[in-house]
Amino acid sequence: MRPICMKCKIVMRCKKNEIVVKDPEAGGFPSTYWIGDLWECPTCGAEIATGFGKPITHERAASIADRAHEFLYS
Repeated sequence: MRPICMKCKIVMRCKKNEIVVKDPEAGGFPSTYWIGDLWECPTCGAEIATGFGKPITHERAASIADRAHEFLYS
């Protein structure tokens, strides 16, 4: 399912797959890093990150470490 921009009322486009997303510390649990997808509204440029189903594993970390700083959201 693709997200819809509520402001523009149009379907957003996937801008980048497999971005690194950092969730905040909550309830005594430490923040964690996940792999997500970056979506953008083609009209207003609003961005959202979705699809946090893939945690960063040791094997995946090596392949994304060099680009992690570009897509780190908190």
